[in-house]
Amino acid sequence: MRHLNRTSGTGGVRARSHVRKHARCQCPSRRSEGMKNENIKALVEYRLEQAEESLKAAELLLRAGMPRPSVSRTYYAMFYAVLALLAVRKKESSRHGGVISLFDKEYVKPGIFPKEFSKWLHDAFNLRQRSDYTVQYIPSSEEAENLLMQARSFVDGILKQLKLGENN
Repeated sequence: MRHLNRTSGTGGVRARSHVRKHARCQCPSRRSEGMKNENIKALVEYRLEQAEESLKAAELLLRAGMPRPSVSRTYYAMFYAVLALLAVRKKESSRHGGVISLFDKEYVKPGIFPKEFSKWLHDAFNLRQRSDYTVQYIPSSEEAENLLMQARSFVDGILKQLKLGENN
């Protein structure tokens, strides 16, 4: 069922289209812009819990001989850690690619994190995409284990950065 605004002409369609596009933009009216500091802190803690939980799940899955879901959980551990980091700056995106781009723009390009972190995140995203959506592709246990080691360093680095930010 198609919903249109009750305006005449194409203005309603155009306005509706902007609403859809607005969901991805970084306009000041986005949800995080109006968040109070205590809510941001709670969101950061929640995202970090998700990251830690995902790392533990990835390790369990890998030990159980399931590299494909391990890769997915490993990527999500990194993704959640980045979401925690971005929440501090009141930045967000509804798309994974947008989150990765914001991480690169806000933290890698200015030198807060090494380029290696960007490479690890991009590689994790690509490997997860490949293992989740490519028919008959299963990542090797070695690939999954390497990714998990990188993710641990990645999440630890973000935790350290967040703690540094609290002390400034």
